[in-house]
Amino acid sequence: MARGKLRGKVVLFSETQRDVTKAESNPKLNRYTDAQLADLAKAPAPAELPEIDLKNLKIPEQPEERVAFLFEHSIPGVDESV
Repeated sequence: MARGKLRGKVVLFSETQRDVTKAESNPKLNRYTDAQLADLAKAPAPAELPEIDLKNLKIPEQPEERVAFLFEHSIPGVDESV
């Protein structure tokens, strides 16, 4: 019986984690066609702002809720850093 034949060798006990045949057949990147690029370049329709009834406007008491409310309703003068 021969001994010591695996010294200095790399021994794999399980299958590889990556299937090379699938990786080569399914690229992770693909190129856009001219039509796809033109479609991506189109600007979306502008969103309509909701009507705000200033007489019945109820602003939340909590600072975090208040900032979220003001952002949601697009009220000018709101700073993101607050």
